[in-house]
Amino acid sequence: MAFRQMYDGMINFDYKAVVPSLNFQDVRYNPSTRIEDSVRQQNRDKVIWFLEDCVKEHLNLNTKNDMKYENEMLFKMYVEWCEVSKEKMDYKKISLGMHITVITKR
Repeated sequence: MAFRQMYDGMINFDYKAVVPSLNFQDVRYNPSTRIEDSVRQQNRDKVIWFLEDCVKEHLNLNTKNDMKYENEMLFKMYVEWCEVSKEKMDYKKISLGMHITVITKR
């Protein structure tokens, strides 16, 4: 019964009223909402979240030093961040470094 109602709703939907040009790729007819922006923000790569948290922590310390870490230290920080954030740790030491390299090249 529910599928029948969805089917009838889609068949009777007046899509020409929503997108008069029938160009569904047109940016003008792709509204962006606060919820959509929030979902995009929350679905970012967790390594980006980790790096942002590292930078924020560094800025809160008010130091003028550059952020330079050996791979071993960066991986240790990532492991600790995953534990604190309750995130699943998806990377090993080498794969984390490779993933960060890919992210920074974007």
